[in-house]
Amino acid sequence: MDRFGPVLLAITGGGLIAAQAPINARLKLIVGSPLLAAGVSFAVGTLLLGIAVLLTNGQGGVIALGGGPWWAYLGGLCGAVLVTATLVATPRLGVTSTFVAVIVGQVAVAAVIDRFGLFGVAARGLTPTRVAAIGLLAVFLPSVVLSTASQLSTMFGLQPKWRDRVLALASSITSAGAVLRRPRDAVAVAAYSGAVWLFESLMFALLLPVFALPLHLSSAVIAMSVTNLGILVPSSPGFVGSFHYFCAQALASQGVSAGTAMGYAILVHLTFYVPVTLWGAGAILWYGIQVGATAAMARAAKSSPQAETIDGVPVRVIARLEPPRPPAPASNFDIALTEALLTPHGNALDRKALVEVATFMSQEMQALPARLNLMFEVGMATFRFYVRLRTLRSFCALDVERRRAVVHSWAFGPIGLLRQLFRPVRSVALLAYYEQVAVARALSPVPQASTALVLEGTRG
Repeated sequence: MDRFGPVLLAITGGGLIAAQAPINARLKLIVGSPLLAAGVSFAVGTLLLGIAVLLTNGQGGVIALGGGPWWAYLGGLCGAVLVTATLVATPRLGVTSTFVAVIVGQVAVAAVIDRFGLFGVAARGLTPTRVAAIGLLAVFLPSVVLSTASQLSTMFGLQPKWRDRVLALASSITSAGAVLRRPRDAVAVAAYSGAVWLFESLMFALLLPVFALPLHLSSAVIAMSVTNLGILVPSSPGFVGSFHYFCAQALASQGVSAGTAMGYAILVHLTFYVPVTLWGAGAILWYGIQVGATAAMARAAKSSPQAETIDGVPVRVIARLEPPRPPAPASNFDIALTEALLTPHGNALDRKALVEVATFMSQEMQALPARLNLMFEVGMATFRFYVRLRTLRSFCALDVERRRAVVHSWAFGPIGLLRQLFRPVRSVALLAYYEQVAVARALSPVPQASTALVLEGTRG
């Protein structure tokens, strides 16, 4: 609670600084000069501070002026630069973008001051919390990061090649953090990461009893964390050496002997990489066989005595493929279903056209992926069983009106799953229906008599 007051005061001051920018921008429009506007702003502030000094009897400290370091008197200069900079930037960038840039500069300089203890401040290391705070700026303010990288590259006069590399690095950093700007994706990343670390910790923990060590998850988490952080440093292929060193040191820090810790590290490393290596060897062997088979076919093609010319191009025949099977004709059920679906749209189709529509619909359903085709066949079998159970007759044996009624109850009924079953059938059947010549003629407008007379007169 003793920190609440200073934090609230700092938040209030930050809010007033944000309000100061548009106020000073308005003042600049009135006086016509950013420097004059800054001068007036500081004159008002100086006047108010002078009154506050007199009211609090703080004028006695005037005699101590000159006893401090030279940089202790530059605070006003920093404030003047800040006010003038915001006066110039606010009309062009807006208040939000301007103070986003101001915050980036404040956080970066504050981190340097804390790290090296500049200007009499006690030195503070860059804790993970502060590093995370700086990283969040890159995540949530990507435009500022990219703009800063571009401006720094220009300021230091980097060649175009190096400038492009700096911008590419900044872009990759902001792109990597883009997922964290979407709450749902950020939660998913956190959940998956937690699951991965949990299972990896369990693997580290389950290997502890092999060396007669107590099964403590905390010890496993420490060993896993230190090892994973250690192998981030570039080292030998497969992290041989670095993996063992960091894992053994993490375990030795918990009172385990050096020999046991090294043995444990070697076993963990083998547990990691032996399955992965075997899997990779199997993949190489498999693809190696595939490549070998392809090479064998190429050799057979070169040595094949059969040669033909197709469209003027000489080719060598390795093997002849069987001609594709002709599409299966529409079944009686397909024709009956199509007739029930299309009856409300008119009677322009004859028997031949109806069979063509049913055949097209059947072929399209058969061309579905295997899983969807299986689901469709199961659904239609259920539909036919339902019709037989309800009417004691097959679907094909029903008259058109009854078939139309039962199809309508499924295709337009209250159950969404049944509507989804009939949606592709209806769509494909209607598509083929309106492509028929007889339907197109029936739907085409009949030329009016006056138009025909005009055309006849024109020809004459």
